[in-house]
Amino acid sequence: MMGKEKIFSLLTPVIKKSPADQTEAVVINSQAGLTRYANSTIHQNVYEVNSKVYFRVALGKKLGVAATNVLNKESLKKTLENALSIARNQRETPDFTRLPGQASYKKLKTNYKKTANYAPLFYKSRQNKISVSLR
Repeated sequence: MMGKEKIFSLLTPVIKKSPADQTEAVVINSQAGLTRYANSTIHQNVYEVNSKVYFRVALGKKLGVAATNVLNKESLKKTLENALSIARNQRETPDFTRLPGQASYKKLKTNYKKTANYAPLFYKSRQNKISVSLR
């Protein structure tokens, strides 16, 4: 997963060149893992790290949204162009006034190393201890 500085260094130049009246970028990072057991052993383990950027643009009262999970300058630029193209081809939204403004939020601790490092090898070692104690 990319850090905050890297994300901002990629997004800022793209957003600044946007010809839209308003442009918004939303970044969503995710991590997911799955371990499956069969016959008291791990038989499948998968893990995915993904980052996705959504661009939302306003051309007057016309809105467009496009997303990508390829985070390089070319892909981000193309995704913004797609959002612009979508907005140009939309009907106006009569009730639209503006995209949400910048806001500040309380920083939350959402990453705990002990939980993040709880890996399948740890599962297996715990599982062996459990099966030995059950015998």
